[in-house]
Amino acid sequence: MNFNSGKIGVGLALTLLAAQPSWAQVPVKLTDFQTPSKSWKEVSQVWADPSISNTLFTEGQGTIMVNIPDKKNPGKDIITTESYGDLELRLVYMMAPGSNSGLYLQGQYEIQLLDSWAKISPKAGDNGGIYERWDESRPEGQKGYEGYAPRQNASKAPGLWQTLEVGFQAPRFASSGEKIQNARIRFVRLNGVTVQEDIELQGPTRGSLRSGEVARGPIRIQGDHGPTAIQSLEITPMDTPAPSLSGLTMEVFSGSITDLNEIGGKTPVNKKSLNSLNELASGIAGSSLIKVQGTIQVTKSGNYTLDMVVPNGLGAISIGNESAEDLRSGRIRVEKNLDSGPHPIIFYVSKPRDWTTADSGLFNSASLLEIPKLIPIPFGLIRIKPRSFDPSLRCRIEVKSPMRSRFLQRQAFIFPMT
Repeated sequence: MNFNSGKIGVGLALTLLAAQPSWAQVPVKLTDFQTPSKSWKEVSQVWADPSISNTLFTEGQGTIMVNIPDKKNPGKDIITTESYGDLELRLVYMMAPGSNSGLYLQGQYEIQLLDSWAKISPKAGDNGGIYERWDESRPEGQKGYEGYAPRQNASKAPGLWQTLEVGFQAPRFASSGEKIQNARIRFVRLNGVTVQEDIELQGPTRGSLRSGEVARGPIRIQGDHGPTAIQSLEITPMDTPAPSLSGLTMEVFSGSITDLNEIGGKTPVNKKSLNSLNELASGIAGSSLIKVQGTIQVTKSGNYTLDMVVPNGLGAISIGNESAEDLRSGRIRVEKNLDSGPHPIIFYVSKPRDWTTADSGLFNSASLLEIPKLIPIPFGLIRIKPRSFDPSLRCRIEVKSPMRSRFLQRQAFIFPMT
């Protein structure tokens, strides 16, 4: 069973993710992009005057990329020579007053970069928005569609450095070349604020490269709309194959259990094998502890981190031959170096108080989507909620694994991802 992304109906949310890697620091110059125009250059300092629109001032030579288009040197987009599939990226950038740019994932899907600082109600064309798709055959006023405005305006003033973090899942294609799964924006964080989350992209946005949707494509930064500076760009390809689970069994113990020793002499009230985590359910009302054990198949050796968060409940995890620690609240973290191959895994989730006054039956709320190479996005998101439930109660388990990474650096020090 590969880890999948999807939701199941009823108090638990299980998410398995890959680890953040150590950055492979690879400084990238403009020569690493495809034939940048003369409007692009590298400088040591950039600043803006808020009273002067569409203007950035620069000084010296350095590692900050800046685009200053004018009549003599019209601005053009820059496109990476390398192509990417699933990825996470972090862009530190500056907008000139009134300026406009955009970041195209795989050259197809634009996240807008704009001076939107003064906007009260941002739209899809504002900073952090997912730009509209476009169809000229539609009636006037309806040509743009399927754009996504940011949840809120988290923009900074022009002339200040801003940070855009993006998690992206590339579209999937059958061997015949037919698209079988749409691309997704897992998240967009603008200056630390999540402004987009789990957005399915039905197709390319307006202004995309003519090559069309692909499994791997370049990063493209818009350069023909106005002055923009880029202090740093970090790209992490998600190329490590996802781990898989097998041999899952579940035991349910009734009662308010706050110590793992309490289940030593208890007989489980429910016990069964699971074909997948879709089938996870206590089957009883009231307080209980669920123990799930099985095997995790690791395809690549490295340091792995397991995280579990059980708000308003208790949890414990173990991987390998080590015993689980005591049940506790908050974040539970286990770090372990794992060789490729099978390893035993156990997690415990205890609800010491009654989460429900009704039977805890499962109901399917969404089909699971196979994501064979999805790292580090949720490829096993499961929510289990009783028919009467406290929505604040949820549990998240994260399995983190190593991956190949690439670092596109525009200055002399690293900005770690948060």
